[in-house]
Amino acid sequence: MKACAKYLFYFFTTIVLQGCGVETTEWDFEEGDNGKLVVEALLSTEYKRQEVRLSLSYNDWNEEPTMVSGASVSIGNGIEDILLEESPEESGLYRSAEAVSLVPGILYQLNIEWQDKVYTASNQMVYVFPISPMGFQQVNDSDSMVLSFNTTGYSPTEQSMYVIDIDWTELSGNEDSKAQLRFYIFNSLDVSGVFKPAQEPVYFPKGSKVFIRKYGLNDGYADFLRALVMETEWQGGLFDDVSSNLPSNISNGGLGYFAVCAMRMDSLVAE
Repeated sequence: MKACAKYLFYFFTTIVLQGCGVETTEWDFEEGDNGKLVVEALLSTEYKRQEVRLSLSYNDWNEEPTMVSGASVSIGNGIEDILLEESPEESGLYRSAEAVSLVPGILYQLNIEWQDKVYTASNQMVYVFPISPMGFQQVNDSDSMVLSFNTTGYSPTEQSMYVIDIDWTELSGNEDSKAQLRFYIFNSLDVSGVFKPAQEPVYFPKGSKVFIRKYGLNDGYADFLRALVMETEWQGGLFDDVSSNLPSNISNGGLGYFAVCAMRMDSLVAE
């Protein structure tokens, strides 16, 4: 695996594999040119305080990322700028002061000033198709359930990402009783995705709350996510693609991606 992928290990493990069981994969690390600014930004039509995370790239899987503090971050829409404030509780996390919903048809621009350097990016959302039907299957005669979602990960007409949060803290009384699943739909068939390593099922009890978010992906963000899962989640299967540089739309040598997505939401109760 090329060193260019390693800056996103923090990004990938926190938002993709959170709460999910996967088979162990041995990674072959090489040192790269690290210490670069990494941008993690997924803004959407959801009415909330929009977020941008900033960190520095690094090599070692066991290494803790260095979060970037003291940056000036703003989002522009051609008319006004939305200033993002750094969270006093979490270094490197920048949020809009108030809840805001991004709208279709606008080219949004990210501007970051840090250590006498300016990093910029721009992005525009695309249409998001309706959420596909989902259900639950009981595991044998137990109280456990698994999510039933029939998708091949391919569609010639859309590219999208499902983020599914499952919460049974009210049932267990344990704040760690949560899981997150992600499903990607791309408009190309990748052999490494078809024959990706098997993932252990995520079990949860009846009565769990399931929150579904579906994001429409434009071509640039879809290319970024496809390259990311090829370097991480899809590695170790029957067919591994040759590693390549992860795309980025961040200027001035920055890494990561500034994404703007239309989003649909739904919620279910597992029963």
